Amino acid sequence: MSVIPLQEVAEYTMRIDLDNLPTVVRVYWNEFSESLKSEMSTDGFWAMDLSNELFTIKGIKLVTGTELMWPYSYANFGGFYLYDMELNADDPDFKGIGTRWQLNYIPIAELYNFRVSLFLETI
Repeated sequence: MSVIPLQEVAEYTMRIDLDNLPTVVRVYWNEFSESLKSEMSTDGFWAMDLSNELFTIKGIKLVTGTELMWPYSYANFGGFYLYDMELNADDPDFKGIGTRWQLNYIPIAELYNFRVSLFLETI
């Protein structure tokens, strides 16, 4: 498992090798409209896009408590898990991303056992 660096910047792109595959990761903050902010517990949410020679996946919402690539198992790629370092399992706010909330990449060789540990259905 390796930590993916996250920053308190509204939008940025990084290139990183994941399982020896050069991958472009775009991380961005989606702010709710003023009318929705009063109904939500946060002002918005974090998301990421992934792109490499095998696939492009857009709009993966960064939430705690699940393996983020599980819905995209067909991609035959590793996975991501967002940890709340305060152990509250809160979804990330703008402030604290990269410190309180850390994103880990789970290599494909470790992914099956990781998903089993979360009681996720595996294929």
